[in-house]
Amino acid sequence: MTNKTHRDPFGDDIVVEPREIEDPVVGLNKPALDSLIAGFRRFANSLTPRVRSACSATLVLSPEPGYGKSYLIGRLFQQLDDDATLLYVRPFQDPSSSWISILEKVVHELDRPDSIHKPARDPGELTQLDALARRLLFEVARDLILNGKLAHPDRSASSSMFEKFPNASLETSEWRTWLQRENESVVAAIDQALKHQHIELKPTRRAWLKVLIAYAYSEEDITRRQLCLDWIKYCPLEVDEGKVLGLKLSELPETELPYEQRNERAFERLCSLFAIGAFYRPFLLCFDQTELYGTSPELARSFGVVLSRLRREASNHFVVVTANTGVWESKVRPNFEKADQDAIAPEPIELRGMTKVQAQQLVGNRFAAWEIDDQVAAFCTSWLPGVFASRDQCSVREVLRAARRAWGSLAEPTVAEIFASYRRRHLASSTGLTFDAGVIEWAVVNMFGPSLDASVEHIRSPKGYLTVRCKIGDREELFGFEAKDHWKRWDAIVREAERYHQDAKAPAVTRSCFFRAHNQNRLPDRVLELVKARTSAVHIVELNADELASVFAAHDFIADVSQSNHYLAESEVRTFLRRELHAIAMRVWSDTSRPEPGAEVSVSLAELVERTVQSKRFVTLTLLLQALPKGTVESDALRAAGAIPKIRVHASPSNTVLQWLQ
Repeated sequence: MTNKTHRDPFGDDIVVEPREIEDPVVGLNKPALDSLIAGFRRFANSLTPRVRSACSATLVLSPEPGYGKSYLIGRLFQQLDDDATLLYVRPFQDPSSSWISILEKVVHELDRPDSIHKPARDPGELTQLDALARRLLFEVARDLILNGKLAHPDRSASSSMFEKFPNASLETSEWRTWLQRENESVVAAIDQALKHQHIELKPTRRAWLKVLIAYAYSEEDITRRQLCLDWIKYCPLEVDEGKVLGLKLSELPETELPYEQRNERAFERLCSLFAIGAFYRPFLLCFDQTELYGTSPELARSFGVVLSRLRREASNHFVVVTANTGVWESKVRPNFEKADQDAIAPEPIELRGMTKVQAQQLVGNRFAAWEIDDQVAAFCTSWLPGVFASRDQCSVREVLRAARRAWGSLAEPTVAEIFASYRRRHLASSTGLTFDAGVIEWAVVNMFGPSLDASVEHIRSPKGYLTVRCKIGDREELFGFEAKDHWKRWDAIVREAERYHQDAKAPAVTRSCFFRAHNQNRLPDRVLELVKARTSAVHIVELNADELASVFAAHDFIADVSQSNHYLAESEVRTFLRRELHAIAMRVWSDTSRPEPGAEVSVSLAELVERTVQSKRFVTLTLLLQALPKGTVESDALRAAGAIPKIRVHASPSNTVLQWLQ
């Protein structure tokens, strides 16, 4: 038998990232997958440009957790890789900022590799937004050139190149030189073509075209590319930054816009993004983990509004919603407004369990992935018949857990072990520590406040910068969750915080707290000076890599528990997590010094990790640390591994194994 202490092929029974699913099991939920693909194809094959409103969302129901909802999304992504712009959207946390949160997640997805098989973008590879921008130029500019509506020095040559190399033609130096030289006339011509097709973009078509062209042809200019993404997300830009993109002052996001209007602008940006793709391919928008909307009537109601507005006001997208039947029918859909009920197609797609034959194939797939040479049939003989003794189908998760018990007779993992595995996943992910304002707000409301026995409530300050209040005795802490660093917005934030501080009646003390992450841009000096002069009114808390990993891990852990992905009581997990995060909560509440922000992983450490994992093919985290310089901490080793595309980290509660991918 293979050394079981080294590899546990059945430790992962939850799909964390649909883009990285394992090899498919033949026939598993094939009717559901075929139905989704057929529905998408019907919509995608409609006449272009697709300027009409989209169809109702398709609902996928699972009879209970573990039937493969997220895995089905992964299969759908694989099947539609070249035919759709793929968007995987986890739940928003605050009903009042739903569109801000969704837009943030959508733009993050658009900035991911255009190939489903690439977890991270390599130099020179296109992102989904690259593909969208280039195809818009290709589809519209090509016709304008061929019809003589856009001047080109050699129309016949460009026509021939478009015909033979429809994608590569946009990458040639000749095309880039021409586009740079004729940028204004190209933008003007495409603007008129879009207008003729009744495609309206806000704030203007011209602004969108400028930003998309700037993004598409600045692959190695990270700063310029980030400006494009910030503009799309409706983050404020400096006037000089707008000039870099060729934008007018009126086309820049407003700096001190009230929160509700910012949320509405985010929806407008989303609609514009969908409309831009009308000449290319539809957006596939998948809402997963929807059980989290069942935690409050307000969240569920807001989700219904989101689906309804997408259906009525946005175009060129196909929406899939996954849910567990019990929670959906009892806590989510009943809280939709009646007018929003039609946002969901009347006939849901229902998932089914796997058969005994499929279960054995799943075991074979796991053995192959982990390079285990045991005989599948012999291994399955002792336990698989018992799983199917009184039925012909069961959930994927139940099969995996039965297989895991047979593999090593391991005890059920503790809450602490499960939490540690979530932390390691975030530390080992190239995007796992990206600042997420919604998750930080969740932590303040559900973890920090309760761990301090503080009373917690949602509020909305006049400008919308402060959204949570925690109170202990006569002292209250207000919280804001601004993710960006524009000095004018921060100037307004500090002024609003100071007003609350000055208005507090003695003996009450009111201070406002804001969060920054170790990997965010440093706040401008003028902002830091403002904060330094008002320490009694404003508190900036910097979270390092370990703290971010703990907060994000706590959120994901609770999310999975609420979906019954673990056989644990939610109250038990919440109590544990509040203890784990208590030290961070105390630092937020107090004035203690900030920890050193997470340092960048050194090149030499990354090289050592890469060389060690490559030479061993499979190595446990414990053995890896022994091979690294003395004093190397677990979090640094995992972060180094997460930056190497050829390393996959399997973080299960019982063991963490790093695998070198062929």
